Amino acid sequence: MKNIKDNISDLRQKRIGILGGTFNPIHMGHLIMAEKVCTHHRLSKILFIPAYIPPHKYVDDLADTHHRYQMIKEAISGNEKFEVSDFEIKREVKSYTIDTLQYLLNLYGKDF
Repeated sequence: MKNIKDNISDLRQKRIGILGGTFNPIHMGHLIMAEKVCTHHRLSKILFIPAYIPPHKYVDDLADTHHRYQMIKEAISGNEKFEVSDFEIKREVKSYTIDTLQYLLNLYGKDF
C-alpha cells in the first residue's frame, strides 16, 4: 500500500507514451493497443506521431500526410489521454526514431 508521500509524487510526475507509425490508416487496433498500454502503465497520455516519410516504406503507398494526421485527430478526439503530434510532418524529411526521441526528450524532459 502506498503512503501519502508516494501518492503525491505520482501526481507530480507525468508519464508519457509514444505511438509512432504511418497510420495508413489509423484503425481500432491502434486505439485499443494505446488504451491498454496507457492503462497498464498508468500513463498520463499517449502521443500519436504520424511519420512524414518512413525510411522503410514507399511514399507512393501512403495516403497524404496531412490527411493521415487529420484521421488520427478525429479518431482520438474522444479520449482526453490521447494527443497527436505533427513534429515529424513539419520536419518534411525521412523520419528516424532517434530524432523524434531527442526532440521529445528536449520538450518533455524527465516526464518522457
